Formats: sequence, structure tokens, C-alpha cells
Amino acid sequence: MSKKIEDPSKYWREHRNIKRYQEDLKGKTKKLVKLVTPFLLEDSNTKEKEKVSGKLHEFGCCVCRNLVRLKEEFPRLRMSGNDINKAALNYNRIVNRQVHVVDMSTDLYLKQMEPVTYILTMAHLMHLPPEMDKILLEYIPKSFTKFFFCVEQDLKVGRIKVSKRRGDRRGGNKYGRGKYEEFFSSLQVIKRVRFDQISPKYSFLVFAHK
Repeated sequence: MSKKIEDPSKYWREHRNIKRYQEDLKGKTKKLVKLVTPFLLEDSNTKEKEKVSGKLHEFGCCVCRNLVRLKEEFPRLRMSGNDINKAALNYNRIVNRQVHVVDMSTDLYLKQMEPVTYILTMAHLMHLPPEMDKILLEYIPKSFTKFFFCVEQDLKVGRIKVSKRRGDRRGGNKYGRGKYEEFFSSLQVIKRVRFDQISPKYSFLVFAHK
């Protein structure tokens, strides 16, 4: 049985000192940008990426690479993020100082953030401990006004196998959240496709307010 985490943010603070930033060897960021682009263009009522505006925020894990690429594609789109991974934070400072990334865990950031136009998560929710569920349910719907772009592991309700190890050696998306469109009952999924650049088990979902 895994040890209960009394302070969810402590879970991430333990991973502050990861020194090596992961390279995008499978083209995940390129795939993500391709999937997000039509929604940003349509929402801005334009066919030109240079005219897309608004605010986009990414919750960890290892943010920055996606934000840097999106900033290259959409220069007027204001980007921000939060992470506690020092390697990711340092990468952002070196590659693109225009993108403001806060050194803060997602549970703490959610409680204080002002709503932005778009929210992005890239295999992040699947790593957050179950003690954070109430925070996610309450605050994520409040965090954005238009779309929530979400790449997460696709689990089937009732067929979840609990694993003793996670990608970070402490666990993963084995908490029983099931399908995220059912977990976020106050939101609706307007698009779901397989995100096969990671594996067939991952999906790209776009949430909007009901």
C-alpha cells in the first residue's frame, strides 16, 4: 500500500532537483501544436497564427518545451506556466525568456491564479496524487474561459489496474479517476483523439464549459 501524501505539493517538491531536461525524441510537442492550432485559429476568428491572442497557461510536468514552441507559432499569444522541475525552469530561462514560468506546484498555483483563456496539461494530471482530486475538481473549471487542452493516459472506468510503480518510481495514473471527461463532470469534451506519439493509451482531449 502506498503511503498517503498529506501535503500534495510535497510530492512534487521531492523532484525539484532533477538536473536533466527530457528531450522530445518522439515529436510530442509538434503533434500537440498541430492539434491545438485549429482551436486557437477558430477561437480568434483568423487564419493567421500571428493574429492569435489571449492567454495560455501550462501546468507541469516539465513545462517550457511546449510553451516555447507555441510561442514561436503564435507570437501574440501570452504564455505562462508553473513547474517545480529546476531543469525545465532553467531550460525556459535559456531558450525563451518571454515565457513566464513560476516555480510553484500545481495545487498551490491553482488556488491563486487568475483565469486565462486556455489551459494546457501534457501527461500531468496522471501524476498528481489522489489527495489533489478535490482541488482539481474545484479549481480547474475556474482556471480557463475557453478551452482546456489535455493530453492524458486513457483509463477505462472499472478496469483500472493499480500499479506499484509510476514513471517517477512512486506511481502514475492508477488512482481511479477513470476517464477525465467523467472526472470533470462540470466540463464537456468537444474533441477526443488518440495521441499516439506517446502510446495508444494516451488521448488528446479538449474541454469547454457546458
